[in-house]
Amino acid sequence: MPIPHASYWLLSLYLGVAPIYWLPGIDLLWWRGAKIGLFALAIGSVLMAALTNSRADRLRLPGGLAGPLGFAALVAASLPGLVQTPELVRVAMFLMDVVYGAVFLWCFYNVARYDRGAAQRILMRGVLLMAGFVALALAYTALGLSGWQAPCGNADFATTGFACNRVEWSNALALYLCIALAFAVRQDLAWDNRLSYLGIALILLAAQVLSGGRGGLVASVMALGVFAMLLFAWRTKLLGVVVLLSAAALIGTVELSEDWQRRLRIDALPERPQDVADWDYYSAGRAGQVLTAVDAIQERPLAGYGIGVVKAEFRGADFEIHNLWLKWATNFGLLAPIVFAALIAVVLRRAWRLARSPPVAYKSTAVACGLIVVAGLGTSLFEGEALIGEFQNTALWWAALGIVLGMAANADEAGSTGPAASHA
Repeated sequence: MPIPHASYWLLSLYLGVAPIYWLPGIDLLWWRGAKIGLFALAIGSVLMAALTNSRADRLRLPGGLAGPLGFAALVAASLPGLVQTPELVRVAMFLMDVVYGAVFLWCFYNVARYDRGAAQRILMRGVLLMAGFVALALAYTALGLSGWQAPCGNADFATTGFACNRVEWSNALALYLCIALAFAVRQDLAWDNRLSYLGIALILLAAQVLSGGRGGLVASVMALGVFAMLLFAWRTKLLGVVVLLSAAALIGTVELSEDWQRRLRIDALPERPQDVADWDYYSAGRAGQVLTAVDAIQERPLAGYGIGVVKAEFRGADFEIHNLWLKWATNFGLLAPIVFAALIAVVLRRAWRLARSPPVAYKSTAVACGLIVVAGLGTSLFEGEALIGEFQNTALWWAALGIVLGMAANADEAGSTGPAASHA
């Protein structure tokens, strides 16, 4: 399906600004409207190309759990909770996020299926643009300047960057780090280009440390660990050791930081925890949330309670389950998270197959996308809306799903996993 190059640039631009919730001197509503317009323009240009091409080259949708029937199954599995949700606006927001994710996945599926090189270039441009915003935020903080403050939050700019809070900023940094890591070891790139991506990775890690986001930090460490294992599998053990040392250095930096010790509540950890209350205090209520969620799931494992109902019935208005899987199980029952997990498992399996195949072109793209999926799973363990609920912050994650499936379809159609040309 021939897609105009302008569409590729629009998709690159959107991926580069998707986690940017505000900019100094620009009205917040105007910026949101501009991003929505950019999203619509990018998706619309791909759709128009599909409609104007010949029948053989028109838009194709993936099958199985990633296709229309799969997302219909996800919505159907969520119905027991959706019909119990008292606020229709919550139902509409959930369905809208599912539609956004599906459309973005299908768009990038066609891009990668038709032109893997275009998918790779979109990721490269996106991470370069995002790195520019991150570098600007770091420089502003390092120079001790003041005046920039998120209009949609009240936290310090050093921790939130151009997001509304440090959680959004930290989670986004973890996803974009995966692209920089994968492209930093591309064997077909010149050393100066590889060093540039290494520099981007360091910039993103520095911003990660400053952000104080625990979920994003864990996701970054997970991505570094999986990446190191891949390097060992590729028999590039020296690089694997370097990556593992980088993960250890990141953890060590956090451990030695007084600010991080305060955020991780190290001083609150009792030497010998006596009961759940001790762990609940140390975890800022997370342990109690898990136990409450488990109790709720045991009472209604199939039907759930509806979106936001557990918060009101069990612990009051301030209660929030900071885990996507537990939150979905309490909202919709166990079937919905099982269907969603199955979709992710399919993507990871195909990414692993592409990454382990003999030296092929665009292997770095498959690795980057696989790492993005892993990092997204890491954030989902700490945030109930990490993957569905904040599309702007997870647009890259949905794009990664589509790229992996599109590359796998391309390889299947070609009868192999790609041309054995390079270890990119």
